[in-house]
Amino acid sequence: MELLNANVAFEKVSCVISSVMKLCNVDCRNNIFPKKDYVSTISSTRLFVSQAHAAIVCSEQENQTLYTDETKKNGQPYGVFVTTNEDKKPFLLGLRQMSNKAAQTQLDVFKQILGDIELRYNQVTTNDVNNQLSIKILQNIKCTMSDRAATQVSFNQLLESYRSSMLQEHLENYHLLQEPDQMLLSKMYNFFCGLHLLVNIAELMNSVFNNFHKDPPEGTEHPEISLKGESSVLNAVRIASKALASGADEKNGVYLEFKTYLQRQQINKYEIKPFLGNRFNVVFHNAGAIYHFRSHIINFLKMLKAKEHQAS
Repeated sequence: MELLNANVAFEKVSCVISSVMKLCNVDCRNNIFPKKDYVSTISSTRLFVSQAHAAIVCSEQENQTLYTDETKKNGQPYGVFVTTNEDKKPFLLGLRQMSNKAAQTQLDVFKQILGDIELRYNQVTTNDVNNQLSIKILQNIKCTMSDRAATQVSFNQLLESYRSSMLQEHLENYHLLQEPDQMLLSKMYNFFCGLHLLVNIAELMNSVFNNFHKDPPEGTEHPEISLKGESSVLNAVRIASKALASGADEKNGVYLEFKTYLQRQQINKYEIKPFLGNRFNVVFHNAGAIYHFRSHIINFLKMLKAKEHQAS
């Protein structure tokens, strides 16, 4: 169970146990190790128990926030749905493969997850069958947290509309409430991750740099380099990062040579990272690091060029 919690695939559990026991010089026969089918059953049981636990907790605790996101793996979209209580303790409702990332598809998948959770609860409880559990979970979800993608915004609107209709249909004495009270019960508050705005600054700066190159200040020199719409500034950061960052370009990079050069200059802190797209943390971080080491980079490249001439 601990290996499964550490994200070890169930078909690899036996191999991990065997390898660890060999490292510890413990002689054991292979047939005592748990088989793949047995570990797979444990993994399924763990999911079963997790859904039943989520059913109990999420139907009892009020003022929950629903976190949603969509990602792709091998071109296939997946949706994740997580809630947190007032103490910020998270509970995973489900991670599901989706046919597409449309808002309606996400809502349909979310309904399926709520239905599965309700089913698991009814299978393990000794009480009477509870067909209102998913409604209670919906009622306790008061806020959403997501990115600012158009599909997420649409999903939030669809979810609020669906939640409102379910409350009107199933909540006892809902029709007896005054309109302001009904609106208060039905209202959902949507929050959006501000980090995405920060990340998108890198894309905005790329456009700014391109406009700068179209009409640079008088007397300003700049390299005429462009790669698929990428500004010469970001392209220069990319080239320097590939050449000088650890693991960025093992064939043509000079990371070890440059690191040795810096150590001879009594510089032991090296902060250039592999360039991975136009992400804020890499673009701005590496641009600052490269600017900081600019004189050393120039001297180092001149030194390499001199060595090549001597060798030839």
